[in-house]
Amino acid sequence: MKSLLLTFDLEEFVCPAERKLEIPKERLFEVSREGLKNIIKILENNNIRATFFTTYEFANKNKDLIRTLVKKGNEISMHGYEHNTSLNKMKSEDVIKELRKAKMGIEKITGKKVNGFRSPQMKILNEKILNNIGIKYDSSLHPTFIPGNFQMFKTRSIHKRGNVIEIPVSVTPILRLPFSWVWFRNAGLLYTKICTKLNLIDKDYVNIYFHPWDFYNTNTREFKGVLYISLRNAGEKTIEQLDRYVIWCKKNNLEVTTISEYLSKKALIKP
Repeated sequence: MKSLLLTFDLEEFVCPAERKLEIPKERLFEVSREGLKNIIKILENNNIRATFFTTYEFANKNKDLIRTLVKKGNEISMHGYEHNTSLNKMKSEDVIKELRKAKMGIEKITGKKVNGFRSPQMKILNEKILNNIGIKYDSSLHPTFIPGNFQMFKTRSIHKRGNVIEIPVSVTPILRLPFSWVWFRNAGLLYTKICTKLNLIDKDYVNIYFHPWDFYNTNTREFKGVLYISLRNAGEKTIEQLDRYVIWCKKNNLEVTTISEYLSKKALIKP
C-alpha cells in the first residue's frame, strides 16, 4: 500500500524576521500556535496522524498542544533548538551540543523518544552529527531548485547516510517539481494532485511539508513587507485545500501515516 506522509515544521512565523520586519517574536509564535490549532482540527476531522518537526523553542512555549499531538498518536521529531540558527555554519561540536540539548528537551516534554530530524532551512548536516545524538532518520533533503539551497540533482530515493536514513521530501521525476508549502498554496489542488500522481510513478510514498503559519491568515497589513508568495492563500483557503487533498489521497488508496511507522514497515528502522 502506498503512503501519504504529512509533515509539519513547527516554529514561529519566520518570514517577517527574514525580511527584517520589526514584529515582536511572541506575536510570531502566536501566529504559529493558532495555525497549529487549525492543523489539529484537520487531522481530527479526517482521523489521521502526521509527523511534526518542532524546534525546542516552539515546543517549550506550546507544551499543551505538543502533548495533545502525542496523545492523538502523532509523531514528534526535531527541527533544532530554534529556527534561526545556521547549524551548517557552526563547529560540529557546537552543533552536537545544541541538538542534544534540543532533543533532550523535546523528549522531556513529550515523554517519547525522538527518531527524526529536519534541519532549519533544510540545510544538510553531516550524518556523523545526527548519529552522535541518536537520530534514526533525516528528512532535510528537498531535491528541487530553491534559490540559495541547491539540492536539485540529489536523489529522490530513500537512502542511507552512515547509520541515518534519509527520506527526501517528494518532488516529481525528471523536472523535480515541488508541491509542498508555498507551491501547494499557490499552484492549486489540481497541480498538487498531478504532482502526487507523477511522484507515485516510481515511489510508494508522498512526503510533503507545511508550516503552522500556512494555516493562519497572514495576508494582512500587519505583515506588509513579507513576500506575497509567502502570504497568498494562507489560512482558510489552505485549510480547505489540505482537507480536500487528504480526502482525495484516501480515495486513491494512500494510507496516511507517520514517517517512523512507514520506515518501520519497510524494516528501515526499528520501532
